[in-house]
Amino acid sequence: MTTIAFLHTSPQHIATFDALVADADPQAKTLHRVENQLLAQARLAGADAVSDQVAAVLDDLAAEGADVIVCTSPAIAGVAEREGASVPVLRVDRPVAKDAVASARRIGVVSALASALVPTIDLLKEEAKAAGTEIEIVPVIVAGAWLEFEAGEEELYAEAVAKATLDLAERTDLVVLAQASLMGALKHLPEQLHVLVSPPLAVAAALELAQKG
Repeated sequence: MTTIAFLHTSPQHIATFDALVADADPQAKTLHRVENQLLAQARLAGADAVSDQVAAVLDDLAAEGADVIVCTSPAIAGVAEREGASVPVLRVDRPVAKDAVASARRIGVVSALASALVPTIDLLKEEAKAAGTEIEIVPVIVAGAWLEFEAGEEELYAEAVAKATLDLAERTDLVVLAQASLMGALKHLPEQLHVLVSPPLAVAAALELAQKG
C-alpha cells in the first residue's frame, strides 16, 4: 500500500490533500506533519535558517513509513527538496511549474506571501531554463489576504485571491496560484480560465514517484 506523507506549515491543508489522495488512489494512505513555526521562522530569517529542522522532519516521516514526501509550503519547499530523505521528496510547486512553462510564455503568479512568491518565481525560471524556453513572469501579492487565512476567514481569503487572479488573467497567458491555500479561489473563477494550482498536480506526481520506487 502506498503511503504519501505531507509536511505542512498550516493544518488547513490536511483535509485538502486527504481528499485529493483518496480521489486519485483510494488505497493510498496519508501521513501529515504540521510545523507552523517553520513558516514563521522562514519569513523572518530565510528558508535556509530552518534547513536542519526540515531535514529532521523529513527523516521522521520516512521512518514512519512514507514512500514519498510532499512539502506543501513553497516558502520551505526548496529546502525540503534540497535536504531530501531516504525516500523521494517533492516540492508541491514543482509539477505546476513544469506544466506552466510548457504551456505559456507570459505567466502570472498570485501569492498571499512574499515568502511563497519568490521561491515560485525562482522555480518557474529554473524550469524554463531546463526546458529551453523564454518566459515572462507577472507577480501579484494579494495584500492583506494572509491575515484573513490565519484568522480562519477562508471564504474571504478565497474571494480576494479570485479577484486578483481575474485581474491578472487579463494580462497574462496563464496564472499560477503559488500556494496550496489558494486553491479555494477556483470555485469563484470561470472554468475556462487558464489557472494552475499545485495540490492536484503534486498528488499525481507523488503517486507516480511512489509507484516507481
